[in-house]
Amino acid sequence: ALIDAPKELKADREIVLAAVTQNGMALHCATEELRADKEIVLAAVTQNRRALRYAPRELKRDRDIALAHLKHDIYAFRHIPEELKADRAFILALATQNGRVLGFVAEELKADREIVLAAVTQYGYALQYAHKELRADREIVRAAVTRYGRGLQFAPKELWADREIVRAAVTQYGCALYYATAELKADREIVLAAVTQSGCALYYATAELKADREIVLAAVTQSGLALHHAAEDLKADRELVLAAVSQNDSALQYATEELRADREIVLAAFTTQDNRGQALQYVPEELKVDREIVLTAVKSNGMALQYAPEELKTDREILLAAVTNNGYALQYAPKELRADRKFVLTAMTQNSSAIEYAPKELRADRKFVLTAVTQNSSAIEYASENLKADQDILLAALAQGKMWPLSLSPLPAKLRTDRDFILEAVTRCGSSIYFAAEELRADRDIILAAVQQNNRFALHYTTEELMADREIVLAIVTQNGTALQYTAKDLRADREIVLAAVKNNGRALVHAAMMLKLDRDFVLAAVSQNGSLLKYTAKHMRADRDIVLAALSSAQKSEEIPLYEWIPMNLW
Repeated sequence: ALIDAPKELKADREIVLAAVTQNGMALHCATEELRADKEIVLAAVTQNRRALRYAPRELKRDRDIALAHLKHDIYAFRHIPEELKADRAFILALATQNGRVLGFVAEELKADREIVLAAVTQYGYALQYAHKELRADREIVRAAVTRYGRGLQFAPKELWADREIVRAAVTQYGCALYYATAELKADREIVLAAVTQSGCALYYATAELKADREIVLAAVTQSGLALHHAAEDLKADRELVLAAVSQNDSALQYATEELRADREIVLAAFTTQDNRGQALQYVPEELKVDREIVLTAVKSNGMALQYAPEELKTDREILLAAVTNNGYALQYAPKELRADRKFVLTAMTQNSSAIEYAPKELRADRKFVLTAVTQNSSAIEYASENLKADQDILLAALAQGKMWPLSLSPLPAKLRTDRDFILEAVTRCGSSIYFAAEELRADRDIILAAVQQNNRFALHYTTEELMADREIVLAIVTQNGTALQYTAKDLRADREIVLAAVKNNGRALVHAAMMLKLDRDFVLAAVSQNGSLLKYTAKHMRADRDIVLAALSSAQKSEEIPLYEWIPMNLW
């Protein structure tokens, strides 16, 4: 909004400070004197780092402003004055708030212990930029890996043997165990810390510790798939396997054959919180034919039906349980059940797209499709082409959705010219007006019904005569203020209509008659809703302090981005 204010307001410190606090780029609209005000520039740069370009040269060299600028954009470091790049105190302060700066500073500063320690404490990954000598500094490496365990890779190999450092690294990132020495990969305490953070770190442990029951239990509790890396005899440990499958159903594949046939373990795999429906494929054949087992599996995840034996895929209760849990399971049902109306509708209750797996003859069955779209409008997407043009089916689908089904082709000519159908269609779904014949777009009842159904753009499809209909226009601009631009000229001077339009969308003031643009009450109402509208008001309005402050307050509340944010930099 400041861009449209008169010169005297651009020199008003309170207004400029409010403007740059809301959007830093407003700094370029301020007077030269205020662009040299450190508090204003600092507020602008804190809100938007790019505002620094509008500050005078001396403030671009200011430490506080540069710190605010670089806090969220360290890549701008290359553009700051050389004296700041060489200022140790400045770099230390910057490293404390953004450790990434270590990748940009001069080599001598990368060798400054205090700066490096500050950087890696804030951003552990910065260890890779430190001088070689400091990457071997125990305190620095410990600070880095405590923040970023993977940073251990940047330390010299002799520190991979440091028990305290490795423990700090694996506590933050278990798989940092990869970098530890063989001796530490055999350290029980360190491995336990690693697998507690990431169960799959068990892969890097020694064979002896992969056989340690407590360690393996901690690993599979964190990630059931860690069972894959356990010693073979522990894959036969009932308690461990139970813990693993309870965390991840797919862990069942790593259990011994005997435990994969254990009913309690198998049932536990089916009831995990994050059941992926995969466990049934790892169950031995003798259990796959167990009705209770399969029923439990599909109740937990219907997609497990794909792994059921053929004889149980014909069991109606199992199939119903599967499609009730996941409609897509319909694809694994036998052909005769996929042709069963009631069965398919049950699947569609869970997922309307399940109709995709119904046979063509069912998708061409009028009674079935009508029931399906009444249940879920998107089912019409899979209906046969002739049923997509069926009047009753279309109306049933429109009654369910707020938008015209995108999968449908334009209406057949006979329906586009059918007044009763179009009127009913727009009453259910306002966007249906798009498909109406031209003569029906001139029908007042149809347009009004479309608008009342919440079609904000109905005015686009109607005639000039209806664009001058006060009742229709008032209904439309109440929903879509910018539609004022399509109305008759005399209605753009109608106070009630314009007030309704501005209340919905302040930008509607652009399309109001000039007499209303000069009305202070209207302008105040508009900018209170949309601050950027100040540019469309008369010059004396832009000099009204109350109006300008209202515009700035509105922009701040709505977090609106002023228009000049969208202007290419070369045009500024």
